[in-house]
Amino acid sequence: MLATEFHHCGATIKNQGARFCEFCGTEIVREDAPRMQTRDEALKTRFDLLREHGELQRLMIHTPQIESPPSSLGILLVGPLMVLFILFFMSKAGSSGMPSFFFVIPLFALGLT
Repeated sequence: MLATEFHHCGATIKNQGARFCEFCGTEIVREDAPRMQTRDEALKTRFDLLREHGELQRLMIHTPQIESPPSSLGILLVGPLMVLFILFFMSKAGSSGMPSFFFVIPLFALGLT
């Protein structure tokens, strides 16, 4: 491959596959490179392909069945343990010199379960 001169800054382009100039950082636009689609063009292409899909009408009519999630056993198991942990943590907070507002951390953890 031959080194060519970049029209923007005049630097020599040694790597013909480079996307940006090594000297000034400007994007190298190549005439022979395929042009990327804009976002709107890409969306139009995708929707055109979708319209051509043979099963589109059947898929548009389909209504998914939403099932309710099973009740979480995690809160039933972890909840009482967290309450005991909070009570234990609060009883030790005063005697160990820790600020008593630290019990908020286990309450926050209980709220996440």
